[in-house]
Amino acid sequence: MKLVAGLSLTLVLLSLCAKSAHATPAAQDPKAAVARIDGAVVTEGDLAAEVKVPLAAAEARFAEEVWGMKRRALVAREVTSNVPEPDDSQLQSVYDQTKASGRQLPPFPEVRAEIARYLKGEQTQQVRQAYVARLKAESKVQITFPPYWDMHDVLFANQNALQASDLKAHARKLGLDAAKFDACLDSGRMAARVDEDRKAGEALGLNGTPTFFVDGRPYVGSRPFETFQEVIDHILAAKR
Repeated sequence: MKLVAGLSLTLVLLSLCAKSAHATPAAQDPKAAVARIDGAVVTEGDLAAEVKVPLAAAEARFAEEVWGMKRRALVAREVTSNVPEPDDSQLQSVYDQTKASGRQLPPFPEVRAEIARYLKGEQTQQVRQAYVARLKAESKVQITFPPYWDMHDVLFANQNALQASDLKAHARKLGLDAAKFDACLDSGRMAARVDEDRKAGEALGLNGTPTFFVDGRPYVGSRPFETFQEVIDHILAAKR
């Protein structure tokens, strides 16, 4: 039964909270009448069904706000804040070494920002791994860092090491469950999803990351904020 529209979700929640605090187990009978609205009987089951989804959503939001905030603050304090910005000598050294290997590169000023992001990603990964290792050594803690971005950083930092054996090595380096990871990779059960994403990208003409679409026009590669601001301002001006 749908509750009468005039009965607010807040009242329903308050009713459930009050009953959970004071009712005996027998009162939890889903057929038990708890209210009468315009002559219609509202049962315990009606209330439970009405608030099940929004209550779960509220609990999820609360958990994310509380624990998510604490986790982000912890990572910012123990990892991000301890990663220095690479200086020009480091950036130039990476550029020179890469160019000396025979790879064709644009002028240094054009790739400086990209090299800086690469180096900072590498350093962030090292600091994070050191912090996790310290936690494991000093305390009985459960490591809850999401592995997605860790693997993301490793893959982008090692773009010439993406064979199956390389991926397994990366997983072990990150401390993932080797048996589960190997079984998943060897089974190929996620291959169809990966291939679907690849084909979707190709259909859109994507050949690199990151790629941004602004008003249907693609922009490939990292761009400064000012570029997007100029493009968006131009589009908005043209539509006035």
